[in-house]
Amino acid sequence: MPILQAKKINEREISIQELHGKQKHRREIQRKNKLQLGE
Repeated sequence: MPILQAKKINEREISIQELHGKQKHRREIQRKNKLQLGE
């Protein structure tokens, strides 16, 4: 597999992982906000 092609695939996978990370992070923030509201 050419290095350039492998690099493109890696960048795509990294961006997908970053998207999932942001969604997870947002969910955790929402959960913290709910806990603060509940107090």
